[in-house]
Amino acid sequence: MWWKRRTWMQHLAFGIGVGVASLLVLPLIPIDGPEWGAGAVLVFVGVVWGALALRGMLDPADAGLALACLGILGGIELMALTGGSGGPADMARGMWSAPWALWLGLAAAVGLTVGGVKIRRTVVLGCGAAGVVVFAAEAVTDVFGSGIGAPVALIGVGIVILLVAVMGFRRSRARGAKAIPMVSEIAGYVGTAFLAAGGVALVAGFWEEIGVFGRVAVPAIGTVAAYTAGTFIDRIDDQPARRLAQMLLGTGIVATAVTAAMAANPIAVHVLGTPTAAEIDYVGTWTALSGGVAGTLAGGITWWLRKGGITLLAFSGAVFMTTQLAFELAAPDTLDFWIPGVVVLAVGLTWVALGATERLTPSNMALAFGSFTTISGLMMLQNTNQGEPQAWAAWLGIAASVAAIAGSIPLRRGVLLGFGAAGVVMFTLQSVLSFFEGQIAAPILLLVAGVVFIGMAVLVAVLLPKVRSHSRSGSMPAV
Repeated sequence: MWWKRRTWMQHLAFGIGVGVASLLVLPLIPIDGPEWGAGAVLVFVGVVWGALALRGMLDPADAGLALACLGILGGIELMALTGGSGGPADMARGMWSAPWALWLGLAAAVGLTVGGVKIRRTVVLGCGAAGVVVFAAEAVTDVFGSGIGAPVALIGVGIVILLVAVMGFRRSRARGAKAIPMVSEIAGYVGTAFLAAGGVALVAGFWEEIGVFGRVAVPAIGTVAAYTAGTFIDRIDDQPARRLAQMLLGTGIVATAVTAAMAANPIAVHVLGTPTAAEIDYVGTWTALSGGVAGTLAGGITWWLRKGGITLLAFSGAVFMTTQLAFELAAPDTLDFWIPGVVVLAVGLTWVALGATERLTPSNMALAFGSFTTISGLMMLQNTNQGEPQAWAAWLGIAASVAAIAGSIPLRRGVLLGFGAAGVVMFTLQSVLSFFEGQIAAPILLLVAGVVFIGMAVLVAVLLPKVRSHSRSGSMPAV
């Protein structure tokens, strides 16, 4: 299939098959070798695959390079998991049998990151950066163990890398270097990942040890770091800088919500008293609602000042969470009934309308969030606390999905088309299974519907070129 149709999907299927076969054939070879040999074989296959892709022998080259990076990094991870002798010393190390492989993986990830910059291949750069995050986090955990030093080290490394990213953008603006923005952007993503992972691990794993002050201070530090770096980088008129700034500002919105929730928790306990087992959820809802309100305010202000996809997504998510929690707090016994579903549906339709009229920008992000929320509201309407699926909600979901598909044509919005198609499939499946529960008609109807949709796709693929040719020749109006 890849030889006939050299596309991404065929290439991925072909390459994954080769990688799996290379591992499964090892037990059939009557030669003893080290435990980490399987990982080394996968690394070797990845290196060969990447070399062939760079030589133009495995098209598309980006697909081959992606598989090569996964093979190299995945093989080294396999070496780390299986590279020990299985003795007491290896058992004492915990998860990794061969810690040396973690440092080898970190070196390989850094090499891929640098190589991706040199050959100007974003896929290699991205895989290398992801590998740096994974192997560095594992190496730090191996060094510091399960103590508090591991998350603190991750936070420190994240702040340092984030400072390096900021300085890199500053240097690129001063010298006009073209390669520096790409490296600085990846460094910013890596630093933010370390900062977030360390903060979550510190608060979740050492809740009692760090106390109330520590629970508030950790996300507050993340808020300050994200907003400071994001605001500075956003001033640079460069596409990589704007992408990183959006991600940092979105992280700042989330960190603000977490900070408010951590601060509200002891206040709620003080006002309401020490909660019993039955009241823990009630106090937790108050705490989360405080975070949602703070995230909504911070997200709204941030999006208004720095409009972008990530800031809009963070702001929209905060609005959604706040709405949900408010109704859960007001009417916990009717959470699964129709009122919350109607509210969520109203929020989704509002976001779709604001996105379609360009009131919320970027409009595609608003449409995506609104479509997702609309589907979620319809799902809530269908699954009520009465114990039986509501068929009318499924039919309403099908109607809304068809309307999204129809609206995507005049609006020329592919995001509406995608969510509409997903909604049609989802609600049609649920309607059929609900109506014909336990009957053979359900799978038969699903098979028929699948054949019909595939036939429609083939028909459109065949007729569309003819329609376009007639449209260009002037024999029929443009479609």
